Order: sequence, then C-alpha cells, then structure tokens
Amino acid sequence: MSGAALRRRLPPVPPGRLDEALAIFRDALRAAPDPAGATCAGVEAARARLVRRIERWGLDDDQRNSLLLRVLAFDDLLARAGLDDRFGPYVAPAGGGYEVTRAFLRAAARAELAPAGPDQEAMAYPLESVLRAMRD
Repeated sequence: MSGAALRRRLPPVPPGRLDEALAIFRDALRAAPDPAGATCAGVEAARARLVRRIERWGLDDDQRNSLLLRVLAFDDLLARAGLDDRFGPYVAPAGGGYEVTRAFLRAAARAELAPAGPDQEAMAYPLESVLRAMRD
C-alpha cells in the first residue's frame, strides 16, 4: 500500500479520543491477570475491551482502525521519544512511565503511522512525522 493510500486508511483522530482510548487500554492492562499486561493474552484482552468501547463512538472503519493502531503504537513512541532530546519539552519520565504534554498528544493523533518490525507486521510512529505534526 502506498504512503498516500495508507494515510487515507489511517486518518488523524481527535486528540481527546486518543487520550480516552489510551486510558481505556491502560486500565484494561492493569485489570488483566498479569497486572504488567506484558503477556500476549493481557494485551489481547485489553485490545478487545478497547474495541468494544470505541464501537459506540460513531467512528467509521478507517477512523476506528487508525485509533486502535495509534493506541497500540503509543508506548513504543513514548519509549523512543523519551530518549530523543528533541522531545524533551513534551515527554518526561514520571513514576515508571511518562508524562506527555497536550501538544505531544495532539501530534500523535495527527502523525503518520508506518509499517514497522522485522516483517513490517506492526505499525509505528516515525519520530519525524510526530515532530512535523507538532510544528503544524
């Protein structure tokens, strides 16, 4: 799929919805039998709970898929942004996790997603795309 086609299929999402979806996903991970949520079963259960909740939000299929992929890619984004000085004013370590600014969350809601992983089976935020979205 071309970059333009992928952007059409994974449109930006409202920042408030991304924030809400992240909270639902994290709460579901904490409620999993493995509180760290590190197991595949814990992540899958959290993803299923999130899907059930956002089905009621009136999003079309592309918006719903985009929101789900953004939530699943967000922790990786935080880990990478936390190590990159360009994100220092927007992402700060806090209590074993990260605190992010509203500007960072808005950028994550608009930034492009790109295939990632050894087999390109996952989606990730390119850091340059997040930086561009922060400037826009």
